[in-house]
Amino acid sequence: MIPAIREVRSCSETTAAAPDTKLIDLPGLQADFAVRALTLEGIVCGLECQGIRKIRLPDGAPEEPFAVTLPVSIYVPSDKLSEAQNILRSLESDDVIGAQWEPVPEEDPNGDRASSSSLAEPLRPKHPDPFADAGPPRGESTTLRLVLFLIIAAAATYALAR
Repeated sequence: MIPAIREVRSCSETTAAAPDTKLIDLPGLQADFAVRALTLEGIVCGLECQGIRKIRLPDGAPEEPFAVTLPVSIYVPSDKLSEAQNILRSLESDDVIGAQWEPVPEEDPNGDRASSSSLAEPLRPKHPDPFADAGPPRGESTTLRLVLFLIIAAAATYALAR
């Protein structure tokens, strides 16, 4: 007889707000990517695809995608809706690091922005890379292989001659 399987709930599942507000509809793999980002930020997510519902918790282990190409609805708690929207907006950018890390040109007293030539020079390493001038990779030398083959052949000939 097979024992009954009990559902085990973590502490955060019982205390976390229920995902009740629809955030977005995405194809399955994109929805999985978005949900992983949301749960990494500590947001409980509800997923719904063709009437089947799942809950993803922030402290839960990552699971396989809920669907691959079918549309998946993502739900979040209403108090986390704006935070979740900001996270999804940050995922839409092609440039993950983006212009936010580029140096900002200083303003002149006249109100004009300084030219790009006045920006700080990019940082250079203190020690040059010893492999920078090494050129293209070279193939392995066959000399060592030839010597080893000759030694093995001599040993085999000696063993057979005995």
